[in-house]
Amino acid sequence: MNPDRIIALLSGFPSKVYAQVIPLSEAEALWRPAPGQWNIKEIVCHLRDSAERLGERLQLIATQDNPFLPAFNENALVVEKSYAEDILPAVLMRYVEFRQRDIELLRRLPAEGWARTGVHEERGPRTFQQIAETIVGHESEHLEEVRRLRVAARGSP
Repeated sequence: MNPDRIIALLSGFPSKVYAQVIPLSEAEALWRPAPGQWNIKEIVCHLRDSAERLGERLQLIATQDNPFLPAFNENALVVEKSYAEDILPAVLMRYVEFRQRDIELLRRLPAEGWARTGVHEERGPRTFQQIAETIVGHESEHLEEVRRLRVAARGSP
């Protein structure tokens, strides 16, 4: 995927998530499809926290030579950060802030910067571009998950 496409896709995700989430009631946002599965609020909190952490990885790769990229436990964050108590509009605002920060970094990065590398704790060497593409795939999957859960929580399309 070329850098312009990555930037365009990442730029569009916040408004798409916002459009799916803002009309929901708190009960709909907390509706859980099955025990142990995430609800919409948890997914949006996860997107916020992932945007923060993955953006930090991009920043490290852009500014350091072959930095160490620590892993994080996304399921533990649900409990540690009390996702259920978060306020969705505030979560969305932070998600947008993190995503805008990343877009600015992507736009400023010279062409050769996309080949810079870091070493992920669990996955080994990763290029800046690979991480950016991973973010696109990750957010695409969660946006689709939010759409499906919204339909199920509301009981209609």
